Amino acid sequence: MTERLQALQAVVAKLGCDVALIQGMVNSYYLTGTIQPGFLAVAPGRPPLLAVRKGLQRAQQEAAASGVQITPLPSPRDLPAMLAAWGVSQPAVIGLELDRLPYQSVERLLGLFPAARPVDVGGPLRRLRMVKDHSEVAAIQRTGEVWVKTMQAILQSFQPNVDEYDLALRVEAASRAAGHQGLVRTHALDFEIFLGHLLSGPHGAVPTRFDGPTGGPGVHPATAQGAGHRPVGPGDPVLADYACAKDGYVYDGTRTFVWGALSRSLRGAYDVCRQVHQMLDTHLRAGGTVAQVTQAAFGLAEEAGLSEHFMGYGPDRVKFLGHGVGLELDELPVLLASSSQALVAGMVIAVEPKFVFPGQGAVGLENTYLVREGPPLALADYPDGVIALGQD
Repeated sequence: MTERLQALQAVVAKLGCDVALIQGMVNSYYLTGTIQPGFLAVAPGRPPLLAVRKGLQRAQQEAAASGVQITPLPSPRDLPAMLAAWGVSQPAVIGLELDRLPYQSVERLLGLFPAARPVDVGGPLRRLRMVKDHSEVAAIQRTGEVWVKTMQAILQSFQPNVDEYDLALRVEAASRAAGHQGLVRTHALDFEIFLGHLLSGPHGAVPTRFDGPTGGPGVHPATAQGAGHRPVGPGDPVLADYACAKDGYVYDGTRTFVWGALSRSLRGAYDVCRQVHQMLDTHLRAGGTVAQVTQAAFGLAEEAGLSEHFMGYGPDRVKFLGHGVGLELDELPVLLASSSQALVAGMVIAVEPKFVFPGQGAVGLENTYLVREGPPLALADYPDGVIALGQD
């Protein structure tokens, strides 16, 4: 049994659960190596059992290294008998991913175990996933290489007055060719993203439902994010915020491009973004806190007189500075000034200072970092200045 499964067993025991039933594909992959649908049963003192509803042979191949017992599950109605044969009959406390499962799914499961009380194991599992092991960090670094090629594709694909949407199409095709898996998984309810956002000029400041400082107009209200249709003109900031994913793991990064030169106000705001990243050498270290990092960044924006534009504009500003990344884009920890979370070696965090100016656009700089005892390690290498477009 892997260390991840052993850690979950310890959590299940601490919560007083007779058994935990894991359904989420991301958690299943993290624990077993397969996303095939079914239930992973974890209980104190016994080998985990993976009951597979579809794709049994594939699950057996993919989850072999995890050491779990694997069995077919013809129907969820067979769960009580299967657990009884496994050694857990009539559980009184069942661990479920209550942070993620729809209410109806919870009701159906509890209907199979009418004497059971549900306890959330989804939140504790997210906290386990918050600290990455060496294989996960290496995977995110490989994804970072895809992100670098995505940024390079912007330079290679740009033409004067190119339509923003057409430029995004070329860049995203190059990203897929470089190894982007095409799916970027997220955790929060109704939080959707495609490959990322390429936004030029005023489009960088279009209000959106996307949970971030920018989002863009998209091509229809049904999506309401990402690139829209407008020619990229001289002096327009071009914000490229792409979440690349490969082999399951995400790298999140942002760069600011321009054809010509940025206005003085936008250039000054971008300089503050660079200052935020420079202060991370001191603040984004194991032993520090999430609040310290966030407060320091918002303090730099305030000192520059740009608070109203930092991480969005006016009432549409967000309160976070960054977020964990891993198998999902929006992992823990979230960089909030109100958080009591300590920084721990092994956390992987995207730090994304951005400034938004209605009518002009947005500028920003985002890197994904590994938290260590000393200064953080950027997991991809690409220039962090404003990048000129349309130059040979």
